Amino acid sequence: MIPDLVAILLALALLMLAVRKRASVSWVFTAYLATCLVVNRMIVWWPATFQNYGFWWTKEILYVLLKLAVVFQIGRAVLSAFARARHVVLVITASIAIGTWLTALTTTDRWVFQALSVAQAGVVWGLAALLIACLWFQLPLHPLHRAILLGFALYLGVYGATLGLVRYLSLSAVPYLSALDSAAYAATVGLWLHAAARPYEGEPAWPRPRWLARRPA
Repeated sequence: MIPDLVAILLALALLMLAVRKRASVSWVFTAYLATCLVVNRMIVWWPATFQNYGFWWTKEILYVLLKLAVVFQIGRAVLSAFARARHVVLVITASIAIGTWLTALTTTDRWVFQALSVAQAGVVWGLAALLIACLWFQLPLHPLHRAILLGFALYLGVYGATLGLVRYLSLSAVPYLSALDSAAYAATVGLWLHAAARPYEGEPAWPRPRWLARRPA
């Protein structure tokens, strides 16, 4: 039920990005949404093939890489005209990413959830560094960029907590934690859908299609 809801929200978010002509605001984020939609359908439609540990681990690593790419792309776009802030944030974010990935890679397979939790924490710290820099240097932030960063920060907080709990709770709790994670992600995608669809200052409420435009008399 929840995976189908997430798929609908993802599809609507991609549609709104296209209709509003905002896909180029962050191409990596658009690619992330499309990847999540495809993976969602693969698991739901062909569970015998893709609902297994190997595919789960692969997709989680891919998601982490895409999230890091989103942070770097938004950081580059926001800080392109501010050399001092750009250098500070990129160095901090790169250090965080390298440190967390080295920690994750040196973690034994027995604590695979801990390794993934560490990697996700690296993404969260990267998001935090970018948001703090925008506040500290009083940098302008596109409303969609703000929604993307806020959504990732809130969801990854829940996701990291569920991964940490898996290590300490029995396996019988995993379905409940998975449902909590799915519900949190659905709420996050709903936030992104709202940000992609709502009008911003200086934009028309809805762009008028060319084929509906009135011809001059």
